[in-house]
Amino acid sequence: MDLLTSKEVMERAGISRATLNNYINLGILPKPTVKKPESGDARAPRIGSFPYSVLDTLKRVKAMKEQGLTMGQIASKLNNAALPAQTIDKPSSPKGLDSIFLNSPKLTIDRIDYPAYLINDKFQLEWCNDEAISCLFGTSWQLSNRINERNIFQLLFDSKKARNAEGFEDILKFHLSLAKGKLSKSTLLMSDLKIDHDGLAQLLRLHDEVEAVNIKPIVYAETNFSPQSESDGTTQIYASFFREGMFITYLPTSDNKESLFEFLSHRDHLIGNLLRKRRPYLTNMAVLLADLQDSCKICAELPPEEYFELINAIWAAMEPIIRKYNAVSGKHVGDGAVYYFFPRPEENHVFNAIKCAQEIKDMMLIISQEWRNKKNWDNDLLLNIGIDQGEEWFGTIQTSTQIEFTVLGDTVNRAGRLSDFAQQGSIWATKIVLGKLTAAERGMIRFGISRTSEQGQQVLIPSSYSRISNLVDMESNQKLQYIGGLPVTEIFDVMVADRERVVPRT
Repeated sequence: MDLLTSKEVMERAGISRATLNNYINLGILPKPTVKKPESGDARAPRIGSFPYSVLDTLKRVKAMKEQGLTMGQIASKLNNAALPAQTIDKPSSPKGLDSIFLNSPKLTIDRIDYPAYLINDKFQLEWCNDEAISCLFGTSWQLSNRINERNIFQLLFDSKKARNAEGFEDILKFHLSLAKGKLSKSTLLMSDLKIDHDGLAQLLRLHDEVEAVNIKPIVYAETNFSPQSESDGTTQIYASFFREGMFITYLPTSDNKESLFEFLSHRDHLIGNLLRKRRPYLTNMAVLLADLQDSCKICAELPPEEYFELINAIWAAMEPIIRKYNAVSGKHVGDGAVYYFFPRPEENHVFNAIKCAQEIKDMMLIISQEWRNKKNWDNDLLLNIGIDQGEEWFGTIQTSTQIEFTVLGDTVNRAGRLSDFAQQGSIWATKIVLGKLTAAERGMIRFGISRTSEQGQQVLIPSSYSRISNLVDMESNQKLQYIGGLPVTEIFDVMVADRERVVPRT
């Protein structure tokens, strides 16, 4: 029986190599018969051949495409080919893979040879590979150091390559379906998008058309990544979800998706590699630093094993509070802890820091009472807390075994000095922190400065601030001179509905 070479099939049907491979993977065309060329041409050690009947199949495919059918519908009609569902509950395991894949090197971040990137919950780009730059954003594109200038919708509209793709709207729809479950339309519009009028109208129209995605470990969509009016370049877009963000990959249909699923199934390893590769960036943040008062005295009074038990009990009790307010843990300094709060959709990260501080203060009342009962002592366990806000560099410090998040800049230093200034488990914040709250949020906080009256009584001046230098003798507190001119206030209480109230010890 006469056969056609793959080259002859492409020439007669007017399709590209990528389209041919796509049809084979979809089951529309049979796999080619592979044999060595009779000529012994070293440049073509193997030739794939097809029966002549594939030309009739390709004519039917072309006719159905002209009728507006998708490739999935065409594959189903021709061969009942099974396509991936829009959501995948569990990545495939390597058990069903053929021997070629099992014997091939495992996929890693450095070996992904198709576009991939990580976006956070505000849909800002945190990491991308070289293929995303060359194939999607353009080789002349530079990743901004400012995280608020990395909105993925802005980047897609700015990219000539992306906008020229046949499936540009499909790419937008995929991201909008992810965003619709996380961002309201008003939040999306308020994200400093610098898109022309037509582009903005297109984005809003598509936002109304898509449904919020049903979040699974992996979600999927299909698009044509080829330039408009060129040959079919079907690409599958996958999104996998992590606490740190969404990992997006553009997989050509001809590639082995099982390799990608195996890679995505190792979630801890994947996100660890992504965090190692992520470049530091400038971002707004609130910093909370808490320090255990009289830690040296307490350490001296407890056996070593009990002191470590106490410290571990404090950090363990703080953990659910930290998660509740979406804080990122920084490196613990001695008996203290530092937490970073970043902008999030539909939330005020600065208010989150204040609410978190109040709940930590409440929690310490319980732990203090437990240890008073346990040790029959009169020590009060107190965490002195300082909060500041600013724009700083956020990045990671890596060791061979772990990744630690860190911030470079004055914000952490000021929060640390404020925790030094705070006494008796108090919470102190800079004026700029309170200035980042809405009027409604500020109305939920009881804050101010205590002054000593002429009669020697402490009088609270509500909703007021003071410089540190007016509250303490700077000559006897050398380490506070760094923040001597800083306007600050003490936070006494936060009245929010979801706060678990603690009855103080009497």
